[in-house]
Amino acid sequence: MEEYMETLKLLLKKNGAKISRIIFIMIMTVVIITGGIRELKSIDFAKTISIIREFPMPLIFIFTILGVLAVSSMSLYDFAIIEYLNFNIKKTTIFSITFVANTINNISGLGGLAGASIRSLLFKKSANNKEDIIDYNLLLVPSTGIGLSLMMIIALFKYQYINSLLEKYRWMIIAIIAFMIYFVIYFFIDKIFNILKKNSREVDNNRIILRVRLLFLSFVEWMIAFTLFFVIVRQFSQEVNLDIVFIIFTLGSIAGILSLLPGGVGSFDLVVLLGFQYYGVGTENVLAILILYRVFYYIMPLLIGINLTLIIQSQSEDELNKFIDFSKVTDFINKTSSITNLLLSILILASGVTLLLSALAPGAIERIKIASRLLSFPILQLSRQLTICIGILLIVISREIRMKVKRSYKITMWLLFFGAIFAMIKGFAYEEATFLILVLIILKMSKHSFYRRSLPIDWFKAIMTLILSFIGLLAYVKMSHIILRDFIRIEYFKSLITKGISWPIPSGVIAYGLLIIFVIYYELTKERITNNDRYEGVDEERVNKFLQEYDGNFLTHLIFLKDKHLFWSKDNKVLIQYEISHGLAVVLGDPIGDAKYFGEALTEFQDFIDEYGYKSVFYQTSERLLPFYHDHGYYFFKLGETGLVELDNFDINSSKSRDFRNILRRFEKDGFTFETYYENSIDENLFLDLKKVSDEWLAHREEMGFSLGWFNKEYLDKSKIGVIKNRETGEIIAFASLSPSYDDKTVSIDLMRFRKEVPNNTMTFLILNLILTFKDDNYKIFNLGMAPLSNVGIAQNAHIQERIAHLVFKYGKHFYSFDGLRKYKNKFDPRWEGKYLVYEDLILLPSSLIEVTWLIHSKKNKS
Repeated sequence: MEEYMETLKLLLKKNGAKISRIIFIMIMTVVIITGGIRELKSIDFAKTISIIREFPMPLIFIFTILGVLAVSSMSLYDFAIIEYLNFNIKKTTIFSITFVANTINNISGLGGLAGASIRSLLFKKSANNKEDIIDYNLLLVPSTGIGLSLMMIIALFKYQYINSLLEKYRWMIIAIIAFMIYFVIYFFIDKIFNILKKNSREVDNNRIILRVRLLFLSFVEWMIAFTLFFVIVRQFSQEVNLDIVFIIFTLGSIAGILSLLPGGVGSFDLVVLLGFQYYGVGTENVLAILILYRVFYYIMPLLIGINLTLIIQSQSEDELNKFIDFSKVTDFINKTSSITNLLLSILILASGVTLLLSALAPGAIERIKIASRLLSFPILQLSRQLTICIGILLIVISREIRMKVKRSYKITMWLLFFGAIFAMIKGFAYEEATFLILVLIILKMSKHSFYRRSLPIDWFKAIMTLILSFIGLLAYVKMSHIILRDFIRIEYFKSLITKGISWPIPSGVIAYGLLIIFVIYYELTKERITNNDRYEGVDEERVNKFLQEYDGNFLTHLIFLKDKHLFWSKDNKVLIQYEISHGLAVVLGDPIGDAKYFGEALTEFQDFIDEYGYKSVFYQTSERLLPFYHDHGYYFFKLGETGLVELDNFDINSSKSRDFRNILRRFEKDGFTFETYYENSIDENLFLDLKKVSDEWLAHREEMGFSLGWFNKEYLDKSKIGVIKNRETGEIIAFASLSPSYDDKTVSIDLMRFRKEVPNNTMTFLILNLILTFKDDNYKIFNLGMAPLSNVGIAQNAHIQERIAHLVFKYGKHFYSFDGLRKYKNKFDPRWEGKYLVYEDLILLPSSLIEVTWLIHSKKNKS
């Protein structure tokens, strides 16, 4: 029990901040949903949509300029900090990088940490040292919200307005107090940081001046954002004065930052909704204000930021490499996904949502009139249904865009093109059509970034996609019905709805039917790795020739099970045995061959499987190659230790071996003998005798494989076999097959099986004879096999997953005697060597262990 408590304490110690943040965000989400649902029920969505769609283009242009200006002003922080830290970066480069970082930061939330992370990654090469990057973030992150504190102080001077709000919504007082405290702490952050780090250096005056300057810049930035908000509000209400709008915006922004939710979504909106409702602004108008503010403060700058990213990527790498550490950026892109494709996938997702929202309700009245005069009602109805279909398909395919699949690029181009056409046909929705065409152009410019042939076929994900899509469509149809009910009050729409043009159920049925067809067709026609010429089976002649030239390892002999596939490097100097399982390529053991070429071969292998969307996992790798895997970006998990008996040091006549000598004498006295059969010496009678022992040992259990041998005549015939026989009857009571490492120095136990009724210490008698036999044959190492989870997670500061594994080792004896197995093997005085699971991404550890287990228990080829 104490072990469990220690593990829990360690978990909280290492992840306490993360867990607290998640709990806080969950609480905030519940509060916002609880407070917001009641208000949303009173909103007339049809009226809101109609209000937004009637805005003239010049006003939209003004909104866009103000939104871009507001986000651009965030770069002022960076100019000031970079000047202070003396980074050698061009101003144009600073702006281009920080503008993109700010647009991403705006939609991600987390109190500015996302933007800070991107800046750290891109500016790392220009920093004088690692401390400069820490200093950069220490100056930047606290400064982004400090301007709101100053705005809150100004708002308090208009107490007659703020007091009435606080009397009704007292919980806002907490947010105000928090930001007032924040304003005071802001000027002592450096001092607090030095105390926590036990650093005695004093804060210089220039740094204090910089803090004041950043305070002013933050105030300017938030005031520009407020200007955009105020201009939008003025389009809906002339009665609400400037002071009231200022107070509501400030309170809403503070709530948004404190919630840590992406873009302050929900928290900002709820405060603004409650504030304006209190002063008599209609809920439909407030909703329209919020939508427009989010579009022009978040979405439009994001689109421009994406374009800016593409322009940056099209520039000379040599020019940008002066300022940006491209080796780090490239590694980041390869291990996750490029920022460009992530943003593109967001755009494709947004395109799908845009089409669905466009089809959710009729367009502006005059446009519908024009469309209905030019086109027949069936065509209008069909265009609406196809718009819904394309919207759903764009949402579904956005993941493949993020994963850079070439096929998805072509399909998405056509979906965007036809989506724009149908958006125009169903009601001259030029806004949606223009947006889709812009996305299409951006996608076209990014063509070179799509390199993957496909992703692994995953029917579970496909089925989940269909289930979630069905649930989403039900909600969509219900929402469509509610909105159309509001539109029925408009006389012109009544006639169209009566004729069935906007009835949502047929559209939903057609859309879902086409989605099912698309998903099934898309999965079945994917390019598969199994059809690639480099996905090779076992060619025994080629493998044997290779093993004559190069040494193998403990697991090399398992190639001849033929349940795995082989990857040969282009120069045929390195061989990797692996098997694909769902989204993983599970490699058994280390590469074999010329060690000088391991790095090139691993890169080749990664590139090969990456073309099909697979990640690599290495199972039972050796300790000596961990630095090699680390250099290639892998993580490690200790699986256990393998026991290696050093045969030169094993002395059966020593005092330590007295018990062993007694066992040998007793078995010889009781009439048991040991015999060895070498490769290609198993006749039919011997095979049948061995099969009887194997079947009795299995007792109807399934054979395992992948990293374990199984009973198969062709496979056994390639192995040395040791048997224990009854001298009088000739009956075999136990046997073991040996797995060579193809270096004439090392041999490993593979299969070890015995009958139910055998004398005590039969296994020990068998192992002792094998050890003595191979010692006489001048072998150096006898591998007893692995003790799973042995010596895993015993260090006080071990990773949490290894601590959990240690608990399984210690207390899991009801399921498997982990501890007992190690104690038994320790009798032979082995040298213990760690074995590891090596995996590409931290999140892959659970799935890697599951897939390895699945492969070991798979029935494939076990005959």
